[in-house]
Amino acid sequence: MHVLNTLPAELTRDPRLGRVCEFFGEDPFHVASLVAAVVHGVQGTDPAAPDRAGASLCHFPAQTPNVGGLEGSSVEIGERALRQTHLSPWQAGFGAAGALMTLACQSTIDGIPTHASPSCSPRCCAANSASPAW
Repeated sequence: MHVLNTLPAELTRDPRLGRVCEFFGEDPFHVASLVAAVVHGVQGTDPAAPDRAGASLCHFPAQTPNVGGLEGSSVEIGERALRQTHLSPWQAGFGAAGALMTLACQSTIDGIPTHASPSCSPRCCAANSASPAW
């Protein structure tokens, strides 16, 4: 099975980020709609079909808004803003659209490495995808 590994599901709101041209925008509804459409277009109903690929969204859970517009710097965002704003494209991509995988972000959120944070794990977010907290 082939995989398309460059589908940004992040919001970008800081033009200083050097890779801002790779993202879909800053509005959560707009980005969520585009992510769902791209995942469906890439995977179709059978990602293993010869004319399809698995969709891999990047960079979970949030690589932006980063400090000073520097890629790889810490993300300073509260729990409420993370869940209500920044995770909605991920819900769209992993929810009904059914993206198969993700690239992990390398940053920290409020000083905690995202890979070490139980509240930022994909399993936790997937389990909560049907809840209003998403």
